[in-house]
Formats: sequence, structure tokens, C-alpha cells
Amino acid sequence: LLLCCFRWSCGDLLLSRRFLLPIALASALVLFGGFALATGLSGAVVPDALDLPERIIAGSESVPDGLDDAIEAYGQGHARRAKRILDNVLRKRRLPRAERARANFLLGWVSSELGDHQQASAAFYRVRTQKEHPLAAFAAFLEARADLKRGHPRTAIKECEAYRTTWPEGPHASECLIVQADAYIALGKPEAAAERYEAFLEEEPDDARLEPIRARTAQTLERAGHLSDASRYYRELYLEHSLPTTARIAESGWRRMLESGVATQQEFSKHELLRRALSLRSAAQFDDSWELYEKLDEAHPGEGPEATDFGRSLDNYRHSFMWKNRKYGSVGATNAARYDSNPRHAKAAEHLHWAVEGYLRAGEYGQAAKYLDIALDRFGDHYRFSRRFERHMKVYEGAARYNDARKMLEAWRAASPRARKKPRTRFLRPYYAYRAGKLKQAIEEFTALADKEPRQRAAALFYRGKAKAKQGNQRGARADHRLVREEFPDSWYSIVLRSKERRTLGDPDEMAGARSGRWPGASKQETVLPKPAVKGSAMVGLRQLGGYSSLASGAPVSPEPPVIRDSEGRSLGHQFSGWSSPALMNLGLGVASTVPQRQAQDTAPKSTDGVAEEAGGAPPASASTIPPVWEPSVYWDPDLAGTTWELFVEKHKELWPELTTAFELSRAGLYELAGPIVAKVHKERRSVKRDRKIMRRVARWRASGGTKNDSEAARWSKIADISLRDHEWLKIFGAAGYPASVTTFAQEVVPFKTLSRSSSEGRAAWTLKFPAAFSSHVWQKGWEHDIDPLLMLALMRVESRYRHDAVSRVGAMGLVQVMPKTGHRVAALMGDADFRVDRLNEPGMNIQLGTFYLGELIRRFGDPGYALGVASYNGGPHNVGRWLKEKVGIPFEEFVEEIQFRETRRYTKRVIEYYAIYCDLYAPGSWPVLPERTVSDRPEVINF
Repeated sequence: LLLCCFRWSCGDLLLSRRFLLPIALASALVLFGGFALATGLSGAVVPDALDLPERIIAGSESVPDGLDDAIEAYGQGHARRAKRILDNVLRKRRLPRAERARANFLLGWVSSELGDHQQASAAFYRVRTQKEHPLAAFAAFLEARADLKRGHPRTAIKECEAYRTTWPEGPHASECLIVQADAYIALGKPEAAAERYEAFLEEEPDDARLEPIRARTAQTLERAGHLSDASRYYRELYLEHSLPTTARIAESGWRRMLESGVATQQEFSKHELLRRALSLRSAAQFDDSWELYEKLDEAHPGEGPEATDFGRSLDNYRHSFMWKNRKYGSVGATNAARYDSNPRHAKAAEHLHWAVEGYLRAGEYGQAAKYLDIALDRFGDHYRFSRRFERHMKVYEGAARYNDARKMLEAWRAASPRARKKPRTRFLRPYYAYRAGKLKQAIEEFTALADKEPRQRAAALFYRGKAKAKQGNQRGARADHRLVREEFPDSWYSIVLRSKERRTLGDPDEMAGARSGRWPGASKQETVLPKPAVKGSAMVGLRQLGGYSSLASGAPVSPEPPVIRDSEGRSLGHQFSGWSSPALMNLGLGVASTVPQRQAQDTAPKSTDGVAEEAGGAPPASASTIPPVWEPSVYWDPDLAGTTWELFVEKHKELWPELTTAFELSRAGLYELAGPIVAKVHKERRSVKRDRKIMRRVARWRASGGTKNDSEAARWSKIADISLRDHEWLKIFGAAGYPASVTTFAQEVVPFKTLSRSSSEGRAAWTLKFPAAFSSHVWQKGWEHDIDPLLMLALMRVESRYRHDAVSRVGAMGLVQVMPKTGHRVAALMGDADFRVDRLNEPGMNIQLGTFYLGELIRRFGDPGYALGVASYNGGPHNVGRWLKEKVGIPFEEFVEEIQFRETRRYTKRVIEYYAIYCDLYAPGSWPVLPERTVSDRPEVINF
């Protein structure tokens, strides 16, 4: 109709090719708008525009147009909002050249997180083309990776070739080979992919991805139709592997090879099957490993006329295989039966030893103590039992035979001067008396301990009070416990007392601030967001025409705040903005924040059919305002820190060119990438100044007047001249965003012992010691997996002290110290088939895996048994389960006191202590609640 009108009024000129497309588009817009309006009017009543939330009706004019606003939004965990701000900033072209590059880099990074790889590639391209920019090399690598993910593998291959040519020594040169290999897989060229994988392994022979790369190669060959080659890879991985994910890939792949007829089961020899059994054990698949061993043992007897050498070796290996596959109860029962059947056997002492050890590791302490009594009576001088006082003491302690445990303790102290000096043994003497019911003796010994041992004073006062309470002396008990609260307010024992007192009072207002390790309020699984407005409404249709297509996905139009419901659908109240709202504390949702309420409302995530806006979901408005990492105080001035950081980079960028990269990353708000670079610089400076050989070489170079041709010594001389005070390093690391070093230097600069957390200034200073480190990850993953982010921060502090690249002596990695095999198993449970061990050093991935794992452990031991979840995070759930087996129903603090691993016992107490401090700092008025008594666990939930 419109086209006919134009023809009638303007003639054929307007319908020429030049004007046809604009006219058609305009017509379509008008017609679509009319349809939407008609549909809306025929549906529900059109809501007044004034009823819409401000963030919806304001349009692009309400979006801030500063890079700092985007950085703040990203730091708060609102990736989509940060992306909108950056689009607005870059579209207006108001930024200087340096800030424009930072904005583009952050836009690329955020777009990658949101899965918009097209825009990520374009943003990284704009940075990469600035050849001299410090972020150019990094952007080039990220651009190649984004191009691969957006379906342009050939482009990714070319870009990686260019990277390796332009920056052959760049930090991502080797990683580009992996990108190219993955690109060749996408192109269906498995041979080229295999070549790139092999080239990567040659350049990085110690890389932990050998097994995953072989598995990926096998899958690629299979997809390309090279079944014979794929079968070879699958076969080798099926027989020998160490990762659970590899085991699953190999098993399923080998099954497909068998079904296709490429391979036959008869190919495996008995020795190869034994290799597979050992591999399954290495991958923590203990039941499968034992089942395969049993089949081999049955098929190859070790006794009788059909006995074989292989069968005899299996029989000889049976005990070891059983033990290493955690069949501890079977070890105990088997050896106990052997002893009972023939007490005069030549190996009777050995049978008793393994009966005790097996029952002990299985958590059957009563049986272990029974056979230990026999062993000490008959074979007290045997090397298996002689002078093993500490081990025997733990057996009797586990069996709740505290008189016998004390006798072993006294024998140990009498035989070993080292034992007499240990603080733990001095505490256990009165503790065993208390647990045995000898209250008068316990009180006397606890009194002496409290007076003589400052490190044991809190524990001595606490248990002296408990002993007095059992005697009926309630006044004396209250006096002792008051001393604990006054002298040791942050100690484990003070937290136990606070929890007991508030539970006894039963005051709902008091219990409102209790935190049980779970997300404080409705988690992602429990949050029910309101349904969107009628999709056919006129306002939604008109907004679509105006370019607001995101609104069509269902942003709520009601002015009422969303309702939070629990898992059973019961209303918990309305959503509030800001962590500092007093109403949040009544709901158990609050964490203090300095972000203004207006901004918290503005950044609240939209919903799409009841699903939060962010990729993977985002915490509700009450959790959307994440606290800053550090609060400004007299010890931390962000502006002064930024100036110090900039001057440091300018002065020392010739010594460390990577400092300019770190500076640009920090200015773009990507602190988790910038901080580790500065930490590496500081580590080199410290090692140079502490290495005597280096300093002697520097001294010789200086003595020559600098004429000696030694470039390394010249560089070291400049590094040795760098002399900065602790408060200056605090500013540098704070501006670069590295919590680990900030905490370290804050210990030296801030007088925490004299600073009270009751004042706002003192609380702000304490955040330097207990920062909200990596908060966007911690809050997001905590909400997703129903874990209190403050508990996760406390655990992170104990595990790594906020170091992203921390590695323990047993191989645990990252911020929350995830073991590689545990990481693989957790990733498999979460459905992440692309997990790689090296990703444990990425804060987001590390926190994701650790939070999920802790959530499962807490679920195993029940609420509020999060302290047992914390203990099992360190000591292993199977160990906590066996300690708990015969101690269900005892006071919770006494169970923790009797945890048999010293490290796990101390770890549990420290995490809860730090949890209480984090609650005090970021959610004033809240406190960790502890269970009154132990309960049985559910090992079927998770047991690795």
C-alpha cells in the first residue's frame, strides 16, 4: 500500500533501485510496529511507561560512558552491563588513544566470556593492529582463539602463524600450536592436527596435557574416518592412563572400535590387563580396578595343579593391591581371620599388625583396639609394635578408650624427650582425663596448662570450663568461657562458644545472622524470578522497533521487587539492592558494601523467562553488588597507589618490558592477569638480592667500573639498586591488583593488633589483610553452587593465601588448591569435557571446581556440617568418614579435637576462624553457626 502511494505521489523516480531498499525497510518497520501495537492492545492492559524500571526505559542515554564505569561493572560480576557500557564508550569516540586500546581489549575479553566471539575477534583486532602497543601480542593470540571459536579455523591458523613469526619468544607462542591443532581438527585434517600437537609437546615436554592431547588426537582420527589409527591411540590409552576423564574417553572409544570390528577384545594379554587394572587405580577408579584384578586372579590360579607363575605373582601381589585400592576393611578382616584360625602361625605378628592397620583405616576402631590388645600382650617387643606409642594412642582414642590412650601418651612422653616438648602432648594429658570422666584431675591439669603455656591457654580454659560444667559448677564454667571470649575473640573456641550461646538462647533475631556455609539466602537453584510481561504488549513491540531487542527476552515490567523463595516455594521476602541493607540481615542475605544503592539497582541483572541474564546465570540483585577488594583507608589510597604504580612502571620498564603489559591490563580492569606479572618481577628482584653468587658477580662487575662485558651482571646491578619500602610495594601490588602480595605487605605496614574492627576505619584497614579477593568469581560461583562466598574466601586464604599459582607439596594447584585428578573428576561431574590441568591456575576455573567440590562435600555431611565439609576438603572425605564412623552423636568440637591428621585438624579450625573474621568484616552482625553434635554422613554423595 505504501509503495503504491509513493508511486502515485512521486512517480517512478522514487522506485528506482537507489530508493527501493530504504522505502521497503521503512514500510516494514511501520507495519511491524502497527502489528505489535495492535497485538498489545488486544492482549493485556498496556502498562504506563513510568511503571517500567529506569534501566529499561532510559535507553542508551542512561548507560554510563566511561571506561571506569565498565571496569567497575565487570568487577561487580556484570559482564553484560560492562559490554553495553564499552559499546557505548567506543561508539562515541571520546576516549584518548591509550584508553581506547584498553577499552577494546576489555571489550574483547568480556565478549569472549559471554560467548560473543565475533565481537571479541573484532575488538582484539583493533588492539593487535597497534603493533607497538604493550597488549598487541596478547591481543593477537586472543584474536586467533576467538576466530577459532567463532568458526573461522583457517583465519585462526594464519593468525597463529603470524604470531609465531612476529613474537617467536612470546608467552603464547607454544599455545598457538594448540590453537592451530584444534583448527585443523575443525577442518577435518587430523594429520596436520597431530603434527601440531607433537610440535607442542616437543616445545613443552613437561606440559600436563599429554594424555588429553592423545585422547583428542584419537577422537580426531576417528571423526576423520582413520579408524585403524584411532584404534591404536584408544588401545594405548585404554591400557595406560592416570586421569579419570582420559579413562572414560578411552573406554568409550575402544568400545566403538570393538563394535565397528576394527579391534577385537582378544588382543589384550594378561599382562596388558594388569596394566589396565593399575591404570584404573591410578585414575581413582578403585572398584573397577579391583573387579578387573579379581577376574584376572580367577582366570589364573596361583595354587593347585593349574597354577601358573602369573597366578602366583597375582597372589603375592594381592595384599598390596587390596591395600592400594582402599579395601581396608577387607585387609583387616582377612588378617584377623588368619590370626584367629592359627594364632601360632610364624607370621602371627604380621597378621595382627595388618588386622590393626586395616581396621584402623576402615574406621572400625573397636576391632582395631581388640587386636592391638592381643598384639601388645603377645608381641610387645616385635618391631611392628615396639615403641609405636603415638600410633597405639590414636587407636585407643578412636575407640573412645581414653584411659588406655592416656597410658600410651604417658609411655610415649616417658620414652621420648621430643614428645614431652610437643604442645599437643601437653594438651592431650588433661584432655584424655576429661574425656575419661576424671574431671577433678582434668581441671587441675588444665589450670596448670593455662598458666604455663600461652599457646594452649585458649584450649585449656575452654575445656576447663566444660569440665566444671559437667561437675555442676556453672558459674565457674561461665567465668572460664568469658575469659576465652575476651582474650581470644577470633579463636576457634570463641566461635564454638558463640554458636552454643546463640543456639541456646533460640532468639530468632539472634539466629538471623547465622551463616551455615551455604549461600546466604536463595541460591541459583532456589531463586524463582518473576515471569516477564506479556510478550505481545505494545511497549515491548515498540521497544523492539527502537532497537531494544534485548527487552523482548522478557525484562520484568512490574515495579514490585522480585520475590525470593526457598527450595519448597515458601516466600523469604523481597529482593533488595545493596549488601548493606538492614533488611538483608534479617533475611540472612546481607554483606556490607560501599557501592551506592542507585548503582546497585542499575546493575541488577535482568531475567529471561525466569532465568538470570548473565551467561550461566548471575546472582540476584541482593548479591549483585559485590564488595570491593579493599576499602580505602589511611593505609590504602587508590589514587596515590595508582601514581606509585605508574612511576614504578615508567622507571623500570627497560628491565622488565612486561611491566607495560601489566600496567595496561590493570588499567583495563583485568587485575587477575596483571597481578601475577608484577609478582614475577618482585620474585626476581628478591632472588637477585638474596643470591650470594649473583651479588658477588655484580660486585666484580662494579669493581671493573662497568667495563667488563657482562650484560647479565649489568642488569642484576640495576635490579639490586631497586630499594622500595614495604608501604610502597603495598601500593604497587594494590594498584596492580594482586591480593597475595597486598596481604603480605599489609602484615608489615598495618598495626592490626591495635586496630579494632568495630570502627569503620579499622574495618577498612582489615580488608587489606582479609580482602574480597577475586570477588566476581567467588560470588558468582558461590551463588551457582550454594556456597557462602565468605566461607570460600576463608578457605582460599588458608589454602593459598590468594596466590593464583600456588602448588602444594602433594601437587594441589591454584587459589583453592585443587588436585589435578580431583579437578578432572569434578569437571566430569560438572559436564566439562574440555578440562585441562593447566587451567587450574586460572582463577575462574579453580574457584569453579573448588566451589562445586566443597558444595558436594557439605551436602555429604549435611547442614550445618559445613565444618566437616571443610575438613574433608583437606583430609579427604573417606578419612573424615572413617573418623566419624564410631563417633556419631558426640559434641562437634570434641570430634574436631580428635581429628587424627594434625594438618586437617589445624586447617579446619583456621578456616572457621577466618570465616568468622570475614563475616565480621563484610557482613557485620553475622557469625558462623556450628552443629551441636556430629551426625552420620552419606558417602554415596561423593567420596574422592
